[in-house]
Amino acid sequence: MNRTAILTILSLTLIPQLGLSASDGPSDPNPPIRLSDELLIQSLSEGVFLVTHSFPWPCNSLIVQSGNGDTYLVDTPCSPEATGQVIQWMRRNLHTEQIVTIVTGFHIDNLGGTSYLIENGIPVHGSDLTVELLRTDAKRSHDAMLPWLKNSPLFDCYANLVLQSPDHVYPLEDGLRLKSGDETIEVWFPGASHSPDNTTVYFPSKHLLFGGCAVKSADSTNLGNTFDADLENWPVAIDALIQRYPDATLVIPGHGTPGDRRLLFHTRSLFEDTSISNR
Repeated sequence: MNRTAILTILSLTLIPQLGLSASDGPSDPNPPIRLSDELLIQSLSEGVFLVTHSFPWPCNSLIVQSGNGDTYLVDTPCSPEATGQVIQWMRRNLHTEQIVTIVTGFHIDNLGGTSYLIENGIPVHGSDLTVELLRTDAKRSHDAMLPWLKNSPLFDCYANLVLQSPDHVYPLEDGLRLKSGDETIEVWFPGASHSPDNTTVYFPSKHLLFGGCAVKSADSTNLGNTFDADLENWPVAIDALIQRYPDATLVIPGHGTPGDRRLLFHTRSLFEDTSISNR
């Protein structure tokens, strides 16, 4: 991984998260819920919650309640411990009948907490390519980060974490459709982007698209970590998302503040600068 990409990722810890600042005063009408120093939950709309785990850079997961009593967790926090805290909060506060997890890639910020979920009987859906990349590429990708975390208090946790595969595997090219009451939740592969296996998740009744690490936040000025990226196909994947989800009104990036469909166009614009695209 090149030095610029890593420093860009680490610099995210210095960028305030809109609506997630610890300095929010008591007048904040929608204060974040702090589960720990590095773990926050923020209500975005009815039945939709953003989970941000700073490990050490802020990484987004998503909680979505469906109409039939199921609750979906899209991507896990980066560790089993943090994932356990989120699941316990969900059970205390959301009174969900069943929790279902969808992971959108093979990186630590997609499935770092999978082991906790499987040990506790919570199904984890992921693609066959994610399983294959965990076997072939995860250690290489994971180990590349360690020199940059050597002064972080999270170094030992990161170094010793073993990533576990999802236990409900579907063919990447077929995608996945999960029926929840009258709604069908779509897990779709728009093509290789930030990683070869990045999928997205769409909740049609909420016009909600979880773009994950394929989508950049509005304040992103470059592509960040491109260690596993397909820089040639990434803009093609974003174009596919723009065409497939014209009704999306809430878009969740893998890092940073959620927005609307303009995040897709912003991500696409980052490839117009060849100096960024060729990093």
